[in-house]
Amino acid sequence: MKRRRLLSSAAFALSGCASLSTDRKATGTTRTTNTTPKPNTVTNTTKETETTISKSFSRTVGETISAESGLKLTISDCWIQHSLIWANFPDALTVTAHEGKQFVFVLVSGTGDVPPPRSAFTLSLDGTTYWPKSEFENEPLELVDSDHDEKPYQTQNERQSSYGNGWLLFEIPDETAGEMAIGWEGEDATAEWSLTDNQVSAFTAPRPKFEIVSFDVPGRAESIPFEMSVTVRNVGDGDGSFRGVLNQRGNMVLTWFTLSVPAGETRTWRYDYRHHAEKLALVWEDGTIDRDVEIG
Repeated sequence: MKRRRLLSSAAFALSGCASLSTDRKATGTTRTTNTTPKPNTVTNTTKETETTISKSFSRTVGETISAESGLKLTISDCWIQHSLIWANFPDALTVTAHEGKQFVFVLVSGTGDVPPPRSAFTLSLDGTTYWPKSEFENEPLELVDSDHDEKPYQTQNERQSSYGNGWLLFEIPDETAGEMAIGWEGEDATAEWSLTDNQVSAFTAPRPKFEIVSFDVPGRAESIPFEMSVTVRNVGDGDGSFRGVLNQRGNMVLTWFTLSVPAGETRTWRYDYRHHAEKLALVWEDGTIDRDVEIG
């Protein structure tokens, strides 16, 4: 698996501490390590405006439009997650899932002098319009980790400098069926991106459900690194990704991973833990398991 180092600026901002150590591994995956909201949903809403729309684009996810003032806009990807890893404390990560809901990430790429605001985008589903979240669990979106490397969508009016690029986060019901599209409305143009067949299949698939089979950590390790493992069974009807976090109690070392587990099958994540640890906590969407470790 591919390993990377990541320092979470959001965690630094919350803690004021300059000694956070984070390791991160990528998908298949192990990862070791980080606004005025519109309503999330409005049903059967018609938006009244005096603006004259001169252009209306119809595209598929992955395609680009060229609109007003030299703006080029692409919805380059769209994916779902049934759970999210995010920093709920400066020195700890957690995993959150909402029953009966799924999270939708929409990746936007734009070029132009004035990137559209986040509120210009929508997700429509059978007569219901959803707006992207401006925060998660009352915290900044910068604290949320997606399955891709991109950061939250930003414009020049917000804190970061990745103007007009990044992901939008929506939340919709599970096992969604029906017409779905990503929308954008500008001053003199609108656009709608339909989903690909593979994306539609993912949105309508049954939800996975995970059980921890084992969390194996040596009670005593002669030295570091020491090997540990987590074995997970998917007892649900749909394929899915298990997301787990290892928090090291009393030390700001954060580790997280993603493990793809087909329905009805079992998978194991193995990892060489390279930090001195006396207590490790495995966190996933349904709970926490603690383990004590003695080194030397």
